[in-house]
Amino acid sequence: MDISMELNGGMLTYPKNVKPKIKMSKNMKKDGVNQSLICIESHTGTHVDAGYHAMHNGWKLGKRPISDFFGEAVVIDATMAGKLITASDLKAHGIKRNGIVLLKTENSRHTYKKFRKDFASLAIDGARYLKSMHIKAVGIDYLSIEKYGSDMSVHKALLSSGILIYEGLVLKGITPGRYSFYGLPIKYDGDAAPARVMLSKLA
Repeated sequence: MDISMELNGGMLTYPKNVKPKIKMSKNMKKDGVNQSLICIESHTGTHVDAGYHAMHNGWKLGKRPISDFFGEAVVIDATMAGKLITASDLKAHGIKRNGIVLLKTENSRHTYKKFRKDFASLAIDGARYLKSMHIKAVGIDYLSIEKYGSDMSVHKALLSSGILIYEGLVLKGITPGRYSFYGLPIKYDGDAAPARVMLSKLA
C-alpha cells in the first residue's frame, strides 16, 4: 500500500513553504524527448526529517544506514486522542525497540486540500515516551508531527535520539496493526528529503 502524497504543483504545503514548481524543460516535438524541471523544498509532501532540521549540529540523512528506512511498523489508531497524542495514548500498543510507529489520527478524517492549524499532533510527553522505547522512526498523517506554532521541542526530543520523523503520510483507509514499512528518501545528505512510503500487512 502506497501511503505517500502525490507530488504536484498545487499540492498542500506547510505555511510559508514554497509550492513545488514543475514544468517541462524539453518536449518531444522540439527536443526529441520529454523532460521536466522539478523544484521543491526538502519538506514537501511525504518526507522524512533529519536532526539537522531542528538542531544546528544535528545529524543529516546521508549519515543514516539504509536499513533505518525500513522495518516492522505498528499503525496506532489515535483518532480518539483528539488534538494531542500523549504518552498514555501510546502505551499498550506493543511498541517494540528499534521499531517504527505510525500515528493515525483525526487528521485522516480530512483531506490534504486546505491547511489546518488545529491538526492533531504529538505531545512532548508522547515524544519522550517514544524516546524511552528506543524506536527508530515515527510517522504521522499530517505535514508536521508537532503542534502548529510550537517551539520544535517535540522534533528536538525525537531527533536528538536519532529517531527519524516521517511527515505527510496518507493513512486514511489503513487499519491499525503490524506492517512491513518501507520509507526510502531520495539520496540526499541534508535536513530532510521527500520519500516514497509503502506498507505491507504482516500476517
